[in-house]
Amino acid sequence: MVKKKEIWDKPERLCRECGKKLLGRVDQRFCNDFCRNTYNRHEKQRLAAETADYTEVTIIAILKNNHLLLRSFNKHQAVTFLIDKEKLYKAGFNFNFCTGCYQESDGRLRYYCFEQTWQELPYGRLELGVDRQKLGLTSSGRGVQL
Repeated sequence: MVKKKEIWDKPERLCRECGKKLLGRVDQRFCNDFCRNTYNRHEKQRLAAETADYTEVTIIAILKNNHLLLRSFNKHQAVTFLIDKEKLYKAGFNFNFCTGCYQESDGRLRYYCFEQTWQELPYGRLELGVDRQKLGLTSSGRGVQL
C-alpha cells in the first residue's frame, strides 16, 4: 500500500517580503503583487548601492536634492556664501554628482548644480554661490534684455 505524502510534511513557505504564510502554487515566492514589487525594488536598490550603478531616475533625484539643498543654504542667492562642508553633507548633499565643473585661474575646481555652485576651501569649508550668467541675470539682479 502506497502512502500519500502529507501536506504538513513540507516546510512552511513564507512570503519573501512580509513573511506571511503562502498558500497555492509550490513555486510561489510572494503573497501578492505589492510584496513582489516592493521586494524587487528593494533588491534593485541594494544592488545599485553595492555596484554604484545609478539609473537615470536616481541621478536626476540626486541632482534635484543637491540643487534644493544649495538653494536652501544660500537663501539670499548671494554670489558667495561660506558654509561648513559637514553641515551640507549631513543635510543629505551628495558631492559625487554635479552638472558641471570649471577650473578657476588659481587651480581650484568650482562645481555646478545647474546655476548653483560650490567650491571647496581649506579647513572643511565650502563657498556656495550662484552663476548669474546661467540664470540670465546681470549683477544688479535684473534679467538681461535681448
